[in-house]
Amino acid sequence: MILALVALTSAQAAIFYTVEDASIGSLATKIIRNVLTDEYVQIVTDFGGKVEALRLSSRTTGTLRDVLLTDNGNETAITENKFWKGMLLIPWANRIAYGKYTFYNDTNDLPLNDPPRQNALHGFLDGKKLTVFNTDITDYYATLTLLYDFDGTDQGYPYTMRMLVSYSLSGAGMTISFDITNNMPQAPLPLTVGWHPYFACSIYQARVEFDPSTPWNLVELNANMDPTGMTHLDSTFDGSREIGGNATVPTFYDVEYKSVMPSRDAMLVSKIYDAATNQAVVLWQDSNFRLVHIFTGAKTFFGEDGIALEPMSGLAERLSKVADVPVAPDDSLTKFICGICNRKLLSAESFIRTAKASYAKNKASPSGSGTSDTMGSQAQITRKRTKDTSGPEASPHTNQCRPVAKRLTPERPGRRLTYPDLP
Repeated sequence: MILALVALTSAQAAIFYTVEDASIGSLATKIIRNVLTDEYVQIVTDFGGKVEALRLSSRTTGTLRDVLLTDNGNETAITENKFWKGMLLIPWANRIAYGKYTFYNDTNDLPLNDPPRQNALHGFLDGKKLTVFNTDITDYYATLTLLYDFDGTDQGYPYTMRMLVSYSLSGAGMTISFDITNNMPQAPLPLTVGWHPYFACSIYQARVEFDPSTPWNLVELNANMDPTGMTHLDSTFDGSREIGGNATVPTFYDVEYKSVMPSRDAMLVSKIYDAATNQAVVLWQDSNFRLVHIFTGAKTFFGEDGIALEPMSGLAERLSKVADVPVAPDDSLTKFICGICNRKLLSAESFIRTAKASYAKNKASPSGSGTSDTMGSQAQITRKRTKDTSGPEASPHTNQCRPVAKRLTPERPGRRLTYPDLP
């Protein structure tokens, strides 16, 4: 435990958090910092809201550690964006086969940026400049909210929506929340939301545990890395085994899983434990993020030790079908939240404080009806291969989507959030 004594005078108040202007070369960034512990997160506002760095205190040693792989403050590496480190993935996550999808009888062609497979990859935010919408600084957390308007001019995405993305730093870690508002008159829009962090660890010695409170279905992919529409129950990432391989060539995974938990209120909590350093990190995601993509090829592809564990709101290629979260028309708002914790939350009070850091922002944003991911209740939980029929089915005739599920609030957490013991 770190104890800090702050001397105050009548004209001086304690400052626990700051939001600072910074830059990487010509790219503007913002740094949210805990001035007592020097924990911080750096966001590249001039490049899609990318999380360039996250430094948190180690629960094992009490010292600061870099939780994520970064581009090491290299402007060229950031703008080349070869490996999508820390990038936000909107309006789709992962791949759209051949860049082609149909949404309510409208067929669109996205630009192809995955040359080996001829796919459209990871959305449109890379290279985009986001605008500062709001900052909120308290004794318990600081939040930076950025704004980007999709105006319908992006190739293959003729839909208009407003995205507010909020980054919060608190004593429990970092939280990212997305508020999506549909600006389409009388029409839904297709949407999948994701984030692409790489967690620094010794890959082959790491153990990955997906949330044990739910079964997980492996999404079967074809040679083009696109979903086949089939899933089956799989327990590979239950924390009982290391990734394996060796330090030079870890066992390779590039696979997608989805929770089949029927509850739409529960958080999902996954952990990466690194036996090499005796460190652990927790990724939590709300009920709109029901999928995780795991990639262990960082060492093979670019020589760094880290595992990509990517929370997603929908399957890869989902825009080609009916979007997992088609946002209803008329200024409806849909919220997605995920976060990283570097220590165990010890009490309900600390959870509520952290949850408030996620939810107590954008108070002026309109709330309305959207739709929630319904994969958990519809997916077939079976050891046999099953046809994946998940995702809400909005009527193409009425343009109406299913109503939004009750949101997770600090007063009604859905299920008790108990993190696995961290070393």
